[in-house]
Amino acid sequence: MIEVLNHHYELNTSILEKVQNYVLDTNVNLKNHLDEKHKGFENGWEVEDNTVVFFFSPTAKLKDNPLRSPAKYKWLVEGDVITPINGRAIELTPELRK
Repeated sequence: MIEVLNHHYELNTSILEKVQNYVLDTNVNLKNHLDEKHKGFENGWEVEDNTVVFFFSPTAKLKDNPLRSPAKYKWLVEGDVITPINGRAIELTPELRK
């Protein structure tokens, strides 16, 4: 069971790093770009199956506006292919769109 969990963790880490390390046309990787763009706001990264999500609060802290959910950028990772799957991700990385 521990081996399965470790393998799942390694896959999620690999998928996350693949998206975070993608270099934009500005020669900055996605992680640095989004962390800088949304600094000062509650934000973070998560992996849901093969989907990498960067989320940020539309206000300084999510608890300041509990009725609003965080805004998200989402990418699907299949092997070596990264595909943006929501409006924010498509706008930021249109070259990845199939």
